[in-house]
Amino acid sequence: RLERFLQLCANDNLQVMKKRLQVYVDQTEPLISYYSNHKNFIVINGMNDISKVSEDIKINLTKLK
Repeated sequence: RLERFLQLCANDNLQVMKKRLQVYVDQTEPLISYYSNHKNFIVINGMNDISKVSEDIKINLTKLK
């Protein structure tokens, strides 16, 4: 998960990366912990290409019905 946040963009610097990581820790990580306790929580690897992500979402939504 963190790999995506730590990737350098052309205009990023150390301060921007620290801020990005802090936002992840403060805002995203707590949501993962909270929702992972729900029975309908699923994990999708968003680092795959968009067609694979879409396919994984559809498959998992079908299982929830």
